[in-house]
Amino acid sequence: PAGKWGKQKTLITMIAMSALLFAKGLGAHQLSLFPPMLNFTNQTVNFSEILLLLADAGLILAALWTVLSGAEYIISALPLFQKEQETNPLKA
Repeated sequence: PAGKWGKQKTLITMIAMSALLFAKGLGAHQLSLFPPMLNFTNQTVNFSEILLLLADAGLILAALWTVLSGAEYIISALPLFQKEQETNPLKA
């Protein structure tokens, strides 16, 4: 089953991607973290540009949550890797 971190990661990713698509649909292209283009002028400080910047920050947060959810998954699976495999000889 999906862990707490994985569910949060999915929610953060969906919100960030929706915001990114919405901002691009509104014509945002000047304030972005990918590649870094942080030119704060009167022309760039509008709703779509700020939304694009927040969406990029959300994607960075989603990447961090991906690493944390992966670590949670690996840690919860460690006992399975450390358990000795039981061998039962077949009885005839």
